[in-house]
Parts: sequence; C-alpha cells; structure tokens
Amino acid sequence: MPLIPPLTQTSKPNPKKYQALLDEIPLHRMGQPEEIGKLALYLASDAAAYVTG
Repeated sequence: MPLIPPLTQTSKPNPKKYQALLDEIPLHRMGQPEEIGKLALYLASDAAAYVTG
C-alpha cells in the first residue's frame, strides 16, 4: 500500500493555490517523501510501541 498523504509534495499545483495552501500549514511547507518514509519506519519500529491514535 503506497503512502501518499495529502500534504506531501509530489508536484506543484497552480502557484496561487499552492501558496494559499502553504499559508495554512504551520511549517509553511509540504512534507517531503523522505520525511514520510522516515515516519513510516519509525511507526513500524519497536521504538513506537507506546504510540497510539
């Protein structure tokens, strides 16, 4: 199953819409695919055993 969260930068949409979306994100940027991969590895590891929800 692929991991493609909606706020991951996979392409750039219309510049005005893109900037409006970035303005709504606390970090003012899209998540990068590498960051999502690292998160998936962490959540699948024993280190995340206590993480729920």
